[in-house]
Amino acid sequence: MPQMHDLNRILTSRDLTGQVTALTEEPDIVGFYNEIYMGVWQTNGQIAIRVPRALSRSDDFRDRFEREASLWGPFDHPNLLPLWGIIDFQSRLCAVSPWMANGTAIEFVNRHSNVDFFQMLSEITEDLRKEQEFREVIITASIDFNTPKGFFKMLRECFEEAEEDRRRNPENMAATQINVFEVMSYWITHAQLPVNSDLLWEMQEFCEAVTERTSAPTMLKRAEELACLIRIRQGAAPRMTSVPRGAQTSMTSQDVTPQGLALALTLLEGDKFRLISPSDYLAHLCGRSERTNVDAAMSVNGKIKLWVQQNIVHFDALDPRVSVMTFYINTAKFWLGQELRNLRNYQSLMAIAQALDSPPIRRLALTRRSLKKDAPTHLEELMKLCDVSDQTFYRKVLSEVPDSPYRNYCIPCVAMHLEELRAVLHANERTIERDGQTLINVQRYTRFMHQVQQLFHLPPPDLERFRHQGELAYLESKLADVQIGDVADDEVLAKAISLEGIENSLDSKRAPQFRDLGFSVGKQTREDLTGH
Repeated sequence: MPQMHDLNRILTSRDLTGQVTALTEEPDIVGFYNEIYMGVWQTNGQIAIRVPRALSRSDDFRDRFEREASLWGPFDHPNLLPLWGIIDFQSRLCAVSPWMANGTAIEFVNRHSNVDFFQMLSEITEDLRKEQEFREVIITASIDFNTPKGFFKMLRECFEEAEEDRRRNPENMAATQINVFEVMSYWITHAQLPVNSDLLWEMQEFCEAVTERTSAPTMLKRAEELACLIRIRQGAAPRMTSVPRGAQTSMTSQDVTPQGLALALTLLEGDKFRLISPSDYLAHLCGRSERTNVDAAMSVNGKIKLWVQQNIVHFDALDPRVSVMTFYINTAKFWLGQELRNLRNYQSLMAIAQALDSPPIRRLALTRRSLKKDAPTHLEELMKLCDVSDQTFYRKVLSEVPDSPYRNYCIPCVAMHLEELRAVLHANERTIERDGQTLINVQRYTRFMHQVQQLFHLPPPDLERFRHQGELAYLESKLADVQIGDVADDEVLAKAISLEGIENSLDSKRAPQFRDLGFSVGKQTREDLTGH
């Protein structure tokens, strides 16, 4: 994997001992934790010598000071003071930073009543947010070069190499190991970054190994803190649909309405959509062998499509088939109640549209012609969504918000947007060459994550109050028996071809028209029409 930074070089603060001179014998500022002396650094002008007050000669303090320096050193933006170096001052380790002539932020605000205090806070937190985003970009980028397990292995090896190098570079060891803990802690505490249960157990074992072989208070504390975060992450796996056992048998297909099914579909697909992180999109597009949350969401969506097809071809008689197709059209209908478009669930909307527009269902021409009222018009609207080569109609529907309560919610059709993400990756190389070194092209991943956020920034609708009504349990029980694959596709096609023959026979005899006019029809024809 190309090197982004030499961690030891960056985190080891510059030793300025002998280059800095204090201008006063007494501190200019005395705080609760530090004493600040004004000084000069050769020809660089005034500087601040920051002398910690508590236990500054203890080994434990040295560990804590090195940790603080390792965290402070890499920061570089306008609203945080830079750490210029470290000196041995009055037999104590001290930090050297720029001298602030206007004092602390609080002192400045107190002296200048016209200062916009909230604007200052906003600017500071914005820059800190950018630092966090950069960390997330870097961890996400590792997916393009390594697996999450491989990334953890790299961090562990970095930790162990620092341990082995303790005697030659003791000053580097703590900084490097603390940085490993910091990266792992950030990884664990951000749900959008990938880590599975097996990897969490490996991390737990790493913490236990560190605890067993070290006596340094700082490392023990860091290992315990990380272990605690791991336990929290293990117990915070996103709750998938949890339904009371009694609800699993309380509903039948006759009990489910189009609105109820729309709510169940949105709950189910929303649960899957919430789990997808930028890392999942990247791993999916890079063709990683491990299963991602994108794969899981698309698998559920594929099951919904197949289930709709199977339900339509299940009936040998025409009238039940027409009723089932009408039911799914009403579920996806654009203008009534809380159906899929009003819920902004375009993922399920696309699954139903693709099922109704699939080659097997298109064979059932008589079923489609027998649709009543507005159903044929709605079916034509659904067909427009399925044109992957021309997404104009899908984009138009996506931009519309027909029901204001759901304006800030959305489940987009993931498959329709993957090419946009792929285009970002194709337009930006994985690595760049600088001064003879191969470096990760951070811009590639920054742009990728920005595109992810642009496309998928809205959460799914909040429908928790409907979770235990029974429709979700019914849907899950039905989809549990659906097996995606060539065998299932071939079975649907074969049944559709058989039904097509029956429909052609009914059509040639004009049986539906004669029946509707009140003429009697033969027993077999009646069975082909009504099922009884």
